[in-house]
Amino acid sequence: MKRFLTILVISCLSANMVFCTKLIFEYEFEKPVILNNKIYLPGCTMSQDPFYPSIPVKPVTLLLPYCEKAVSVSIIPYDHIILEGQYDIDPVSPSGRYSVPPPTPYIIKSDIYLTNQYYPEDIKNISWTTHYKNGHSLFIASLYPVQYNPVQKTVSYYKKIKIIVNTDEVDRSGMYRTNAQTRKHLAALSDNPEMLYNYPEQKEFNENDYEYLIITSSAFEQYFDPFISFNMRRGMRTKVSLINDILNETTGDDDQDKIRNYILQQYQDHGIIYVLLGGDEEIIPERGMRAEIMDYGTDYYDDTDIAADMYYSCLDGTWQNTGSSYFGEPGSEDLLWEVYTARFCVDSQTELQNLMNKTIDYSETPVNSGITNNLLLGEFLWSEDQGDGFIDTWGKFCMDQFIGECDSNGFYTTGFDNLWNSYTLYDYDFNWHGSDLLQSVSDNDIVWIDHLGHSYVTYNMKMDNNDIVSSNFSNDGTNANYFIVYSQGCYSGSFDNRYADGSTDDEDCIGEKFVTISNAAVAYIGNSRYGLGSPYDTDGSGQRFHRFFHHAVFEEGIHSIEQMNAYSKEVNASQILDQDIYNPPYYGQCRWIAYNMNVLGDPALSIWTKEPMTLTPDVPDIIYSSFLLTTEPFSRLALVSDAGEFLYCGMTDENGECLVSSTLLSDYIELHTDDSLNLYIKADNYLPYYKRIHIIYLGVEDVSGNTYINICPNPNKGNFSVRFFNMKGDLNILITDTKGRSVLNKKIYNTRSDHTEQIDISNASAGVYILRITNYNTVITKKIVVY
Repeated sequence: MKRFLTILVISCLSANMVFCTKLIFEYEFEKPVILNNKIYLPGCTMSQDPFYPSIPVKPVTLLLPYCEKAVSVSIIPYDHIILEGQYDIDPVSPSGRYSVPPPTPYIIKSDIYLTNQYYPEDIKNISWTTHYKNGHSLFIASLYPVQYNPVQKTVSYYKKIKIIVNTDEVDRSGMYRTNAQTRKHLAALSDNPEMLYNYPEQKEFNENDYEYLIITSSAFEQYFDPFISFNMRRGMRTKVSLINDILNETTGDDDQDKIRNYILQQYQDHGIIYVLLGGDEEIIPERGMRAEIMDYGTDYYDDTDIAADMYYSCLDGTWQNTGSSYFGEPGSEDLLWEVYTARFCVDSQTELQNLMNKTIDYSETPVNSGITNNLLLGEFLWSEDQGDGFIDTWGKFCMDQFIGECDSNGFYTTGFDNLWNSYTLYDYDFNWHGSDLLQSVSDNDIVWIDHLGHSYVTYNMKMDNNDIVSSNFSNDGTNANYFIVYSQGCYSGSFDNRYADGSTDDEDCIGEKFVTISNAAVAYIGNSRYGLGSPYDTDGSGQRFHRFFHHAVFEEGIHSIEQMNAYSKEVNASQILDQDIYNPPYYGQCRWIAYNMNVLGDPALSIWTKEPMTLTPDVPDIIYSSFLLTTEPFSRLALVSDAGEFLYCGMTDENGECLVSSTLLSDYIELHTDDSLNLYIKADNYLPYYKRIHIIYLGVEDVSGNTYINICPNPNKGNFSVRFFNMKGDLNILITDTKGRSVLNKKIYNTRSDHTEQIDISNASAGVYILRITNYNTVITKKIVVY
């Protein structure tokens, strides 16, 4: 499928002469493929309306210009082609709760199959919305390039569909944040990532900012010091805020609203990226969301209290419709993440220290030999009499989709590559037990477990809470790595300890047990309520999110575990934004899973996908002021004094470059001549990097024979001189603006050891420039201000 983008700026005639944008985007489609009574189209996913014909749907996610929103949309299809022949197209089989077997008969056909017209009848009339991610506007909708007439049994499609989005101004500047990581995530989500070049740049280091917020109780505060140091080594500044202070000092309608308002304030004022809720639900309450499903297309099932921590991640809007007492209903949702929130479900010092220790060991001292060993678990799900015979449903066929590339059900995802050793336990092959799982984990040093099967609050992967004890697992970070778990089972991630009947007790859910013992799992991703699946195929709602969770890291290079979880939901946003809950038929399966699936663990945990490598960054041994650092793309880095003061904190760009420069650094160097700083770098799939860097203040002559220069830091109108000490031979002087554009490139031959060179960049505009002087293997970089 090809895509073409055109942007036109047009003037709207209004009293304020507001300028709007007309964004024109064109999709070009190939000929559909009809296989097993379903229609497939490359680049599209399958429709989700149960009992209606299975036809392709093109999810649309378009970046809009900065501070603009969609106000009207036009759909223009071209080149309508009717395929030769007649076809019987099966209806969509709806998902249902894994804990409830499908009814008999399960598959029925809607009345559309009796109508002599194309379905959908009007492809020009689409539902759409504008959502926001870190102040970036995204247009979300679905297109229908294929139509089916069930009476004539004909299939037609459009070779091209043009979508025209007209926009108007909307002020999202207060929410706007951008860095290399944000741009990478948005590029993975959007159909037109080139629009990112039209968004304003933002200075990535601000001395008042910090990256990681921990919300916890006063009882736990003192124990987070090792984790704060760990974050420093990951290149992140950390703040710990106490839940009682937040509740006492922040306004809001209830405790959850106060917590979310506080997170929003910290995001807007300090640019936080990650939020760790450092305590169990009774310490930091969850927000209960409402979702309703049409279970297997027959019975409605309504839950108004789905434990969902994404409420604390998606910060636009309030998640509540006017006049409603519920949260998360259609029209109230905010499906794009500003911050990445996960939870340490701990209620004791021991549990907290266990999970912190596992997180640090997994990240910094992995056991290399087992870092790419995974285990796929598939159970026998159902055997139901459908009138024309029994249907058996096996988890195996869903789990197999996580190995290599998969284009099943009309969409493409990537899973474990050939570097991985994939082990399996499938009921389809033999009736395995919990003891078989424990044996496989021990024998094969498993580091990643995927599961599809029956579960409950205290039961998962054919084990119950009594089985989740340290003596059953050799994964202690020394003999074998800790592992992560992603389970589609029902209620295994019910961190509020709620059962299906609405009751609660004091026993933790099994997902919490996995992560709070001293070994076993470092993170658990699971449903806080029912899991949903399809008996007839592998296109259940839970499976979609599970596939894209893998795709995030293996295809898009998104390694942080809560970002992977977020991506799996954001990329399915058009499927989540379904019909009105009060306008049956309403199915709601994707919304249900989006709210259900939570991460128990560190939100910034970087998942290993290959054997750890060693960083070899290009870093000077001595720095005089700002300097250019080159290493792996999207690496986090921090320059920290011995007293623990962050003098710089940032991230390399897609080219692996970062200009390390800040007022704090310059001021520190001026006051601390002949001192050293600590440089920390962390990149995905690389071991942590540390280097001690010596610093020298420019402008001070050194009697020991080291190399220095003397320069006025604020050249008047671009005329200034540079004096060199102990620099002999050829010199090169390069001056660039902050975007890397050269304003002067000068070669000086046979320089004397005491030499003064006149510099003239008077034609340059006032502003900040970077002076880079090269003398053999010595490189000196300094920020200068022209005024």
